[in-house]
Amino acid sequence: MIGTKTDKIWRGLSPNEIRRQFDMRVAVPDGQDFVVSYLRRSEAARAKLKCVRDLRYGLLPRQTLDIFPATAPNAPVVMFWHGGAWRSQSKDYFSYVAEPLVSAGACAVLVGYDLHPEVTLRQMMAETCEAIAWTWRNVAAYGGDPNRMVLSGHSAGAQLAGMALAHDFSREGLPRSPVRGALLISGSYDMEPHRHHERYTDLGLDDDLVQEASPVCNPPLDPDVLLVLAVGANETSGYIRQAETFCRKCQSRGHDARVLLSPGDHHFSVIERLGEPEHEMALALIALALKS
Repeated sequence: MIGTKTDKIWRGLSPNEIRRQFDMRVAVPDGQDFVVSYLRRSEAARAKLKCVRDLRYGLLPRQTLDIFPATAPNAPVVMFWHGGAWRSQSKDYFSYVAEPLVSAGACAVLVGYDLHPEVTLRQMMAETCEAIAWTWRNVAAYGGDPNRMVLSGHSAGAQLAGMALAHDFSREGLPRSPVRGALLISGSYDMEPHRHHERYTDLGLDDDLVQEASPVCNPPLDPDVLLVLAVGANETSGYIRQAETFCRKCQSRGHDARVLLSPGDHHFSVIERLGEPEHEMALALIALALKS
């Protein structure tokens, strides 16, 4: 229940205050300008890089992925999930993420997934695991080593990738934890605040789904997984706190985990740094890949 706009309903915050912290359309009013930039940069990247597009890993419309093959065999594999509040954007907006990875010798896999309201959040989480299983079985044909797999994602994509780290893949005939590391960017690691502002009332976030969909309640199975939790230094305190809280949770379970604050960045600008090969965030992802 959202309550009135001034009631203090969650951690001393009113619905209006929660919305300012967790609805990025409010926090960054010109965010759509950055989305247009993502697409333009990605079109340029696809013109330069070898890419196998729209490989199908499932039956639903958006269950496709793009592979930017490695230049040599047995390369580390980096899978990336886009953001968009679980209801917008696509993998096509983020091809530019592949450029520094391929240059560093990795195989980049950009994952599409079906969106709300066509599917539920539970279905999106299931599709995330399906994409990992498909890639583990097939990526060697594109120069990737399935035993050197790293995940990354931004915003909603960080939540999805974070939840995949908690999944037992032995159910699909894979190693229990096939992922060696993850760089998660500006993720919703605790879904509880999204119950209390109007943008997400249609996601069905009851007690059970909040528990099932929050990485902070479902930390990675494998304590050897390396974790970097990136967030823009100019993001809302709510999103910075989410990264810090999830980091502490993972550290308490033995993970090598750290928070990376990207100076000057907000929720929409921070993801552009993955396309800048000398930026600390891109270097962190490359380092995770090469360590895998």
